[in-house]
Amino acid sequence: MADQSIDTKFATDPVVPPVGTDRIMVTQSGTTRVETRAQSYTLKADESNTGLDAAGVAILGEAATATNPTICPHKADLDTGVGWSAADQLSLIAGGLEMLRLVETGTPTTDQVIIGPAGVIGSAATPSLAWGDGNTGFYENSDNVLIASAGGTIVYVIEGDGLRSGVTFSWELQRVAGSATDPVLAFSGDEDTGVGRAAADALSFIAGAIEGIRLTEISDHVIQTHEAQVGITANSNSSQGDTPLLSTYNVISVVVSAGHAVTLPAVFGLGTTIFVKNDDAAESMDIFPASGDDAGAGTDTAVALAAGVGTLFVATVANATWTQMF
Repeated sequence: MADQSIDTKFATDPVVPPVGTDRIMVTQSGTTRVETRAQSYTLKADESNTGLDAAGVAILGEAATATNPTICPHKADLDTGVGWSAADQLSLIAGGLEMLRLVETGTPTTDQVIIGPAGVIGSAATPSLAWGDGNTGFYENSDNVLIASAGGTIVYVIEGDGLRSGVTFSWELQRVAGSATDPVLAFSGDEDTGVGRAAADALSFIAGAIEGIRLTEISDHVIQTHEAQVGITANSNSSQGDTPLLSTYNVISVVVSAGHAVTLPAVFGLGTTIFVKNDDAAESMDIFPASGDDAGAGTDTAVALAAGVGTLFVATVANATWTQMF
């Protein structure tokens, strides 16, 4: 036991440089383990174990960091415990990874509890902030993307540009100013299609950033407005594929010579309606179906439309056949 002792020294002891206070030093095997000065407690060696229990606490006599704890609840697990990342910042560390950081700034609005400050942690099955059996909670999927999961499945995704369902092509609430071309209620994976706001009391139904239908409230009534293409000039080539019609309502303003033509859409669903008005005062025009389609006069055959007359086509077979209603 000669190499283990408790030695009390005083500031007046010529062997110890004066420090202005008394000190107590604990040595083992000739190495100083603990030194106290007034109310301070300093560890001088690699570690100090409390008690004789093999699973007891360990206090490490080394520099604490955000990944190196100096207070460890289990002496056989020295990379798990409490560390220090900066002034007034306490780190909770597991396996050498900073899992939680407490930041005190002196200002309530900037004090923080940060989960996973070292980087992205967690998944849908093991969210970093979880409840119960551990597969329901929140985690950061990537920088600035917060995920809510339930039962190991992604339910909601919160991003800088909005909130959306975890299912592709389900709903999405976009963090944008709604307009006639920018929907605020859209579909995840198809963000330019949905519902927007054209103006006060005006609701826009948008597809591919194009306003197709507008509902406007006027004097306790709602007026429905459709997207229309006006001022069209019939193509002088007078052949199938000329001047494809792109809207439900199409006004052909100029027909230079009889037989100049336009062409119905090539892709359409059952019940699609296309209205065509020949607004030229003198010349008739031709309306072709797309290649391989039938506009009522036979496959790939044009239908004539007299000057000043309008007609309505309704799709009776998707992507194939139109029926001319009048």
